[in-house]
Amino acid sequence: MTRLAFGLAAALSLASVAPAAAQEMLEVQGLLKACKQSASSAPGNLCAGYVGGIADVMGGVAMMNTSDAQMKAYLSQCAQVSAPASTATYVQAFVAWAEKNKERASDPAGLGVLTALRDKWPCPRK
Repeated sequence: MTRLAFGLAAALSLASVAPAAAQEMLEVQGLLKACKQSASSAPGNLCAGYVGGIADVMGGVAMMNTSDAQMKAYLSQCAQVSAPASTATYVQAFVAWAEKNKERASDPAGLGVLTALRDKWPCPRK
């Protein structure tokens, strides 16, 4: 329920974020800037919704019963699958990764989040 609230807040925040700022958030550097804002600000809410949404999808992929091991290894993260980490923890992992990997600043934001979470919580190889 908390993530749903964050997602809703992020969607509503889009209306209050200028179009240029929203476009900037499509890259790692823009999302990083938003994620460093107060969690109660429009950019902070947008960050939480964006990162939390990707984390939820990645957690779901980790629990899928599929024989496509390559897809599962690329698109999943295993942050305490039985008890997922908080959205704030996922955001912290993304911020730490983005600050450490400045050369990836112009990468798509979604790819940055996916890489950060996968690197932080890799799933065991089978």
